[in-house]
Amino acid sequence: MIAIAGFQNLPMPQIRRAILLMILALTVTSLIIFAVGVLHYQPALSAAPGYEMLFVTKPGLLENSIRVWQRVTEQRPCEYRILGWSADNRLYYKAACGTETQVWEYTTPYESPNPTASVPNGLIQNTLSKGNVLNLVRADGVRPREYEPVTRPLLLKSEGYLSHDGRWIAIVTQHIYGPQDIVVLTSKN
Repeated sequence: MIAIAGFQNLPMPQIRRAILLMILALTVTSLIIFAVGVLHYQPALSAAPGYEMLFVTKPGLLENSIRVWQRVTEQRPCEYRILGWSADNRLYYKAACGTETQVWEYTTPYESPNPTASVPNGLIQNTLSKGNVLNLVRADGVRPREYEPVTRPLLLKSEGYLSHDGRWIAIVTQHIYGPQDIVVLTSKN
């Protein structure tokens, strides 16, 4: 209160306005730095020991804080459906975001997905049952820990889709009432 009372006694309204705008700018900048630098969005499920997870629908730097907000406010902006794998181990999936639908192609490992206009004929749709996929993932954020095994099925939204060579397993995971993601699992061996 003392700072505000002293602040009102400044001689010119322009100086007061400028100081208020600087305080507001610093506050907004601090919140953005916190949201981008500290709050890292993660899929609902992570890889079990012995497996590695590739985050196909990983948000970019600016999208990260938006995805965190969507998780907290229980929004699901996109729904994903895995279409299958091509013979050369490219994953194809469909993203329905609002009224827009787009097919994407993902070339493993470690590349960003790209939109595609066409889907090749003869996609491989060999699946691994949800029961078997549950052994390959963990729900790290569940507390108390004894509820983690019963929470996993709620976060897994698809069967596992096996790549042509059997090295990769693609799944759709979802935060309860929140965003969905596509991840690809592979053995570390």
